[in-house]
Amino acid sequence: MADELKNKLKKIFDDAEKAVTIIRNHPGQSFEQIKKTVNLNITAHVVAGNHVGLFVYNVLHQKGDLKTLADAAAKRIVLSDPRIETAFVGLSVADKTATAEKIYNLILADLVSYFENLKGKKLDQSTITEELTINVTKKIASILNQF
Repeated sequence: MADELKNKLKKIFDDAEKAVTIIRNHPGQSFEQIKKTVNLNITAHVVAGNHVGLFVYNVLHQKGDLKTLADAAAKRIVLSDPRIETAFVGLSVADKTATAEKIYNLILADLVSYFENLKGKKLDQSTITEELTINVTKKIASILNQF
């Protein structure tokens, strides 16, 4: 009983600590704005994870050459990331195009270089997928934070 209570309290404090970190990372935003941002980030991570997972599967099972597969994955990620659409509201078509192309080029380079640097290492599909998904979502976020 005491261990169960300790675990529940630990979870409460851990969750509260995470909430404080999120609030500090979004100064001046209301609860609703923060909630919308967090939900958008979660959705973006899941969507990117799906595209990256398919990409990793295709690469590991040699369903095409690396650059072609990375190209298709990068395009799907850029087109489906809801954070990009949200950040593009009010931008001119030229600005949208230039920024989307910049994001695409960075993602493409990351996907290709990740596998080029894996040569000779043990390949674990789920680990690769998670690492690439985190890299991609962080890279997109860093570019979008410039707006």
